[in-house]
Amino acid sequence: MTHLYFAYGSNLSTEQMNWRCKYNELVGPAYLEGYKLDFTFRSTAWGGGCADIVRKEGGVVWGLLYRITDDGLKALDHYEGHPTAYRRFETSVRLKDGTEKRSVWTYEVVKKKACLPTKEYLGIILDAANWHDFPKSYRDEIQEVWDKISSRI
Repeated sequence: MTHLYFAYGSNLSTEQMNWRCKYNELVGPAYLEGYKLDFTFRSTAWGGGCADIVRKEGGVVWGLLYRITDDGLKALDHYEGHPTAYRRFETSVRLKDGTEKRSVWTYEVVKKKACLPTKEYLGIILDAANWHDFPKSYRDEIQEVWDKISSRI
């Protein structure tokens, strides 16, 4: 069986996804309505904050849609620390052009605590946002976090 998975953090890296989920297919850019991107999970592996989606009326989070297998979903559960660090849940996203809604799996942080990401981590998100041509307003939001990190160094 296959599933649709919505990635918005480091899994925007197709290289990382290929390593984590051997059999995946990139469907393309999509967006989740009613949420905002935040960094609320401190990762020792990344040395800083990791991405989360937090409910926000009128908010939008951009990401990538992947088609994955049952084994891929199990692998993501492992890498995301489901259900203790991140919780997997079902929601719906719209494809980039806004015309089609799809039911997907995604993850959110269980115990949220603000923590700025590292440049390495945020760079993955910014690179994907530029490469997949996410809206300029969304890229600007990510750039603001980048600038905040840069001013602390």
